[in-house]
Amino acid sequence: QAFADAWLEKKNAEPKSEFLGLSPEQLHRVLYRPFDETSDIVALNKNLSDEKILEIPIVKEVVYFIRRLGELQPLRATAKGNLPRAFACEIHDRFPEHPEFSYPIVSEEGDMKLSALRHILDMCGWIKKRNQKFYLTQKGQNLNGEGFGPDGFHHLFQTYTQEFNWASRDFYPELEIIQQAFLFSCYILHRKAKTYVNANELSIHFIQAFPAVLNTEESYLSSEESHQLLQHAFYVRFIERFCEYFGFVMVQKEKRSLQLDYLIKTTPFFDEMFQWRLEGVC
Repeated sequence: QAFADAWLEKKNAEPKSEFLGLSPEQLHRVLYRPFDETSDIVALNKNLSDEKILEIPIVKEVVYFIRRLGELQPLRATAKGNLPRAFACEIHDRFPEHPEFSYPIVSEEGDMKLSALRHILDMCGWIKKRNQKFYLTQKGQNLNGEGFGPDGFHHLFQTYTQEFNWASRDFYPELEIIQQAFLFSCYILHRKAKTYVNANELSIHFIQAFPAVLNTEESYLSSEESHQLLQHAFYVRFIERFCEYFGFVMVQKEKRSLQLDYLIKTTPFFDEMFQWRLEGVC
């Protein structure tokens, strides 16, 4: 038994090419303890530049939302418990998800990004709803008064990755592994996206690490259709609504015949945030 245990431990410690040089033991920690037991793999910089933080799309939205709520509170919720129409329209118009396809809304429910933002702020403990009215919490008031810095960003980052359900913003299958493996996917970016790379190539590395992800609940799909579904979900959830939203990547869209190619490259802020301890193997 001791020999078997030693052999298993040795195998779990061996770098794997499908994990881009991480061992199964390291990958397990990346998936299940990304903030607590990965210091040998990556350090998250606690001394980020305030100036750079304030340029990040999600931070701009958070700061504006909190400032305006601070000015207008208490804000009476709608009968459904949503943000009042005028406030929802103001945020929606200022921060459209796709500026090139702007559209009006009549309630918070017409903007899934805004609705998600409201829930994220609540999860962060910065806003609250009491007696059908929205207020800033004491933490929210402190943030409003002192400004949004590295501590606020790390709290937002951890809340977004660990508490907010990414799948709630789209109509893809659950595919929880996309969110659970966010840190591994950031490692893919570190290894493969220092210069522009096609988003589909990044998703291929993801699929190589987690081939079971292709066995979705949508069992009627062909292998190729499952592959395409996963690529789209990976792009929307990880690249666009996490990495681009948090200022970690630049996305360049190039027309090629009848389709768009999405080219991804990490930003200087990504390199500032993630301080990788190992390079792994190809």
